[in-house]
Amino acid sequence: MKSIGRRRFVNGCAALSAAAFMPASFGQQLRKINFITPFGYLIGYAPTLNAQAGGHFAKEGLDVTVLPGKGSAVAVQQVIAGRALYGRGDPLAATKAIAEGAPIISFATVEHRSPIVVYSSPAKPIRNVKDMVGKTIGIAAKGSASDNILDMMLAMAGLPLDAAHREAVGNSPGGWGLIQQGRIDAHIVSIGTTTTLRESGEKIVMWNTSDAVAMPGQAYFALRETVKKDADVLLKALRAERASILELKKADGRAMVERMSRLWEIEGARQVDFTVVAMRDEEHLWWHDDTRKLLKNDPASWRSMIGAMLKAGLLKSGSPDQFYTDEIIAKL
Repeated sequence: MKSIGRRRFVNGCAALSAAAFMPASFGQQLRKINFITPFGYLIGYAPTLNAQAGGHFAKEGLDVTVLPGKGSAVAVQQVIAGRALYGRGDPLAATKAIAEGAPIISFATVEHRSPIVVYSSPAKPIRNVKDMVGKTIGIAAKGSASDNILDMMLAMAGLPLDAAHREAVGNSPGGWGLIQQGRIDAHIVSIGTTTTLRESGEKIVMWNTSDAVAMPGQAYFALRETVKKDADVLLKALRAERASILELKKADGRAMVERMSRLWEIEGARQVDFTVVAMRDEEHLWWHDDTRKLLKNDPASWRSMIGAMLKAGLLKSGSPDQFYTDEIIAKL
């Protein structure tokens, strides 16, 4: 008899579990669609991962394959190429792609504050943009989200873009060593990096870049044609994601992480307690006590981001309505 691999067995069990959430019509054929993440399988993508693992997509008649991305720009390319019906990514990357002619549009906001933060040492704290003047700031890479956001923060503070020196040092906790050595004064990273440092017992000074420039943190995007022709499918996907978020908020974190880890190799998930903390840190970016705001686009944040991009020279022209739509989310 041919043996069944562990991952195939687990996926099969998950499919049976998901079936329990399906509507009354047991014979219903689930519609298969692909979704792409900005980067791999991270716990920050729990709204989508749990929507599939917990049967929320199935309840809406969907079977979603979650593809691992390799950066927001690549995720945009995969959606344009038709390999994914919709994707998630940095609104900056999606907006720049649209400005360059990409036929996509953002249709929902999953993180309402930026997942990009600034941290420094309490011995030499960098507490705001003006503290960065004349200092060396670590960024992930030239042209990265951290680099772009630094431009936007400086521009909106009325400072020249070269007011701070930049050093490309990646997006890992290793930047903390460079701060301690005095090679850089602060480091702009994703929130997962600072979670790692704090859970390791390091004392850091940290603030969210949205404190300097209000902006949507992560958005869902699709082809404009999909928004027109497959609006019902995108709406079903958002319903499932909303139900997933509500479940994640009240459920036991360990159980949720273990459930999702049965389907995907989630980064760091073998350290379950740490991964739960990381998920809760991300949750602050997408949770609203007013559940009516879940996944909704905040016009003020979008206006602020577009204005900062224009002032920093990241966009030549444009208004927010060119880059996002409420057409789908208004029906949620």
